[in-house]
Amino acid sequence: MPARNWDEVKHRVEDFLKAFFETGEIGDAESHVRLYADRAMYFDEGRFSRDKILADTVAYNARWPVRSYDVDDPVEIVPQGENYLVRFPMSYDLKSPGRKARGKLMMSMTLADKGRGFQILSIREDRGR
Repeated sequence: MPARNWDEVKHRVEDFLKAFFETGEIGDAESHVRLYADRAMYFDEGRFSRDKILADTVAYNARWPVRSYDVDDPVEIVPQGENYLVRFPMSYDLKSPGRKARGKLMMSMTLADKGRGFQILSIREDRGR
């Protein structure tokens, strides 16, 4: 069931992005992966099951145990039928013993509106910004 008004959609998308990045920062891989549909287009890797996304998320968290993310403005929300394309610039700061990574990228997600929450149908990042 799609949201009834645009303000509600924007608020729900903001809440979803907050949950997505908070679970990523604290390393709660299981809660993070529950934000995905059963099968999702996963970056440039193709269509992944939640189990495969979980395995990748656990490995990423081990590779980068300290992570922080910031969503920058503007967050663009484009209706696509009952789904929403959400695009936004973001910055990241990753740390692991002996190495660091910091940068900015453009993130794109297609979100399915499940009435009580969104699920990620696809996720991509473009580091070329």
